[in-house]
Amino acid sequence: MSHDFHPPTVPFATPVPPSHYTVLVVDQDPEAADRVIAALRGAGVRVLRATTGMQGYLLAISKDPDAIVTELGMANGGGADMLECLKDSPETQDIPVIVHTAQNYPGMRLHLERLGACAVIDKAEHRIGYLLERVERLLAG
Repeated sequence: MSHDFHPPTVPFATPVPPSHYTVLVVDQDPEAADRVIAALRGAGVRVLRATTGMQGYLLAISKDPDAIVTELGMANGGGADMLECLKDSPETQDIPVIVHTAQNYPGMRLHLERLGACAVIDKAEHRIGYLLERVERLLAG
């Protein structure tokens, strides 16, 4: 199975002004994070990076990103813990969070949506185009 990443050739339907929006990517897997970051930067989005849920939470508080894309399973605070903290904090509760994960367990999607995730996307399917579409909708809305 090839893990080569090719940025999407189709830009956002509504062009995003460079550095106008900021998305925080939280993932301990450098290759997965790099694929998401390259796609977002290719679409003109400014990107912040964290490797743990705790780092992600602290960056969200200090940098106020427009959206967050997170994995679930990470050392030192996973994505679900970060999501719960974000939604419990008045400073960060309105930041939309997309969970982009390779994990899949019964009831996962419902559990994450109840915690406040606006979307859950299966990372294993390499759906970077779909992820970009969801981020675009969040940023445009």
